[in-house]
Amino acid sequence: MHPGYCWLTMTVFLLIMEVLTPGTFFMASLAMGTLVAGLVAFVTSAAWAQWAVFCAVTPATVVVCRRLVTRLDKSLAVPMNVDALIGRTVQVTQRIDAAGTAGRIRVDAQDWRAVADRDIAEGENVEVREVRGTRLFVS
Repeated sequence: MHPGYCWLTMTVFLLIMEVLTPGTFFMASLAMGTLVAGLVAFVTSAAWAQWAVFCAVTPATVVVCRRLVTRLDKSLAVPMNVDALIGRTVQVTQRIDAAGTAGRIRVDAQDWRAVADRDIAEGENVEVREVRGTRLFVS
């Protein structure tokens, strides 16, 4: 069998493995390396050239895929737990004193201690700026 067909068979196998394994694009990087090495095998029969191309293309593809996944992952990130509270507009349930006396706010069904840099009356709507421990900093 021609070496080019061996490389291309390995490409198909690695792409199937990529589909079956979640997340990293590692198999896709290997598949790209085998694809380019297979194309080189149809041009030259020198095994060293095929392996050199495979060894050069695979790490380059890993770097490119990693950057792509990192960029996409940040744009799709959904804040969770207390990070999801930041930016929410909530209502004050107990007066907040700027002198440092924590007031209370209600977020969904939860009651939180709240701190602000100004006096805020009960019933006002405020925005959560930051979470530190069990206190929410609001404005």
